[in-house]
Amino acid sequence: MTISWHFNRDNGHNYNKFVFFRKKQFSFNSSTLNMHLLKMKRRLLLALTFCLITNFLLAQPNKKINGIVLSADNITYLSYASVGIEGTGIGTVTNEAGVFTLYIPYENLAGSIKISYVGFKSLEKKILDIVSDTIHFKLEPDSLVLNGVIVLPNGITPGEILKEAISRISKNYDRQSFYLQAFYRQMATKDETYTRLLEAAIEIQDFGYDANSDRRKVKVIELRKSDDFIERGWRDFLVKAIYGTTNGMITTITDCDWVSKMYEKRNSFDPHKNKISLNRILKFDGQEVYEIEFENTDFSLDNKTIYYINTSDYAIIKVDCKYQFPSNNSNSDKSVKALFYASKWGTQSIYRKVGDKYYLSYGKRTEPASFAAVEKDKIGVGDQFIQHEILINNVLTQRSSWDRVKRKEKQMKDTDIYNQSFKYNPEFWANYVIILRNPILKQVRN
Repeated sequence: MTISWHFNRDNGHNYNKFVFFRKKQFSFNSSTLNMHLLKMKRRLLLALTFCLITNFLLAQPNKKINGIVLSADNITYLSYASVGIEGTGIGTVTNEAGVFTLYIPYENLAGSIKISYVGFKSLEKKILDIVSDTIHFKLEPDSLVLNGVIVLPNGITPGEILKEAISRISKNYDRQSFYLQAFYRQMATKDETYTRLLEAAIEIQDFGYDANSDRRKVKVIELRKSDDFIERGWRDFLVKAIYGTTNGMITTITDCDWVSKMYEKRNSFDPHKNKISLNRILKFDGQEVYEIEFENTDFSLDNKTIYYINTSDYAIIKVDCKYQFPSNNSNSDKSVKALFYASKWGTQSIYRKVGDKYYLSYGKRTEPASFAAVEKDKIGVGDQFIQHEILINNVLTQRSSWDRVKRKEKQMKDTDIYNQSFKYNPEFWANYVIILRNPILKQVRN
């Protein structure tokens, strides 16, 4: 049986609301009546004109840009490159094959599209100059300084660089409330086949880097999902019975919010307690960037975290974290041990500057999907994982441009999002920015 989408509940959502309200008390006489009537006619004419212009703009079709981002030598496809409309919060990222699709709102057609990737020169192109169906964006490698020839200014150490980046979070990131329009994908895979797929259009009301993550409000606008072919065993049911259900979307947003996690630990961070090293200095968007490696062996899972930090303002623009189980694990159960060795646990976070602050633009979290998917007699073969991705399509910072997420709309962290159903809206998905799926993955068949 081929994997298929299924939907069974309607979820209405009104995107455009225009409300005109004005209340004023008048004291009329015959000499002023005509004057007030004339003013009211002018106001009504202005309101009608505004509505007509607004409806005209909303009715204009978005421009669709299909692109492939690769190195100038045509050798490397650049995965997770940042793609955005310059001067706005609208953007996307490339997938594993360097491919992206971006819908340009009518009012932004006169702008420019900008593509950025660490270690390469940024590329800008006028949107109106893009006329082909699919365009190749070739980025030139930028100069870098390899480890061994790095001389840091004033004798600063890699640990002090990371500490300075933490101290500047209050300057580089938003403490006020803001709103994110986003796309979420949950995809379970076994080898090169996906066994479950869920995609959702969501909106996030965030209260800033110093707010408790439980305050964050997330609501689902549209959702579509496939059938579920994840292989499960008794261990999976036992874990669920003990620890309960979790909302993978909420967990992903929280885990990929590295800036908030670092800010929370700002007072306890000691650069001398862990191994912190400077791998190299790269270029990003015309600026030099430190690549700092942080090793943590105090946790039950060994992990290495790579921080990419601007040298100019010490903003953290990217974080890669990889977990691995200790190689000396004494567990004799081969299925568990194979999962340990084959583990792909980890997170990746990318930040993009909008105005004078940085905001999360992409997050990815990978975790094992099932113990039962691991072959007992072959270590690392037949492993099955779930990849969660969050793509920020737009950042809204003006309070007047968004409505608060209501309590009844808020997603709960102990509710499995896969169990929620929405009526399929093909018109919506036909014009919505998503992360394109990896073309090498195949549908599961029974």
